[in-house]
Amino acid sequence: MASIKPPGLPAFEIRVAAEHDIPALTALIIPTFAHYHIEQMLGNHPSAIEAASARHLRAHREHIAETGEASGIKCMALDPNSGEEVMAACAYWYFFPHPRSQESMDPSPNYLLSADWVPEENGEREKMRRCLQPVLTTRRKWVQGRGHAILMFMATEPAWRRQGAATAVVRWGLERCRELGIPAFLEASEEGAPVYKGLGFEVVDTVVMEVEGERAEFPVMMWWPPGTEEWEKKPLGE
Repeated sequence: MASIKPPGLPAFEIRVAAEHDIPALTALIIPTFAHYHIEQMLGNHPSAIEAASARHLRAHREHIAETGEASGIKCMALDPNSGEEVMAACAYWYFFPHPRSQESMDPSPNYLLSADWVPEENGEREKMRRCLQPVLTTRRKWVQGRGHAILMFMATEPAWRRQGAATAVVRWGLERCRELGIPAFLEASEEGAPVYKGLGFEVVDTVVMEVEGERAEFPVMMWWPPGTEEWEKKPLGE
């Protein structure tokens, strides 16, 4: 738990989400990313929150089983109107303090990227897996063989945007990475990339996804712990 108050902005408290918090995180995350075509095709849309929550809960449990680390992070604040505590932002920070084996990274590094729930009819599941493959390949390329953290699905309540909530969540995760001495990895949106860059992330690659003729590019960014040599800032084995 950590309290963070940027100058001139509201005070936020970062907490690790418990299992019973996952539906609330899902309810904020799904609408935030619903405009992406692939999210819609994966069934991640506001009309199917309950099913999406079950998937997020499974990913939460699997990560704890593998690493002992919870993944959900929530940023809490006091509503200035009601005085009640509310969730201003959330994210999934997947920490892997130690290098992962090839077996643990295949076929998918995270259940939310497996498409296991997509119906097999008409090859839909296989099509989704092909669409997601560039993401999985790029992640393995940059994090395989070293301890690392992956930041996924950063989301902020509309009323709390541009007030430092998302920044507080990222800084919390980077402080944990600093303590563990591991790099942080993410795929950024076009809007998010400048924010991450301001927090010390560097663009190292690009992920290109194609879904039914729709092409999307996402910058791949990494934050390196203090003391990282330049020769280390590349995929291991190169």
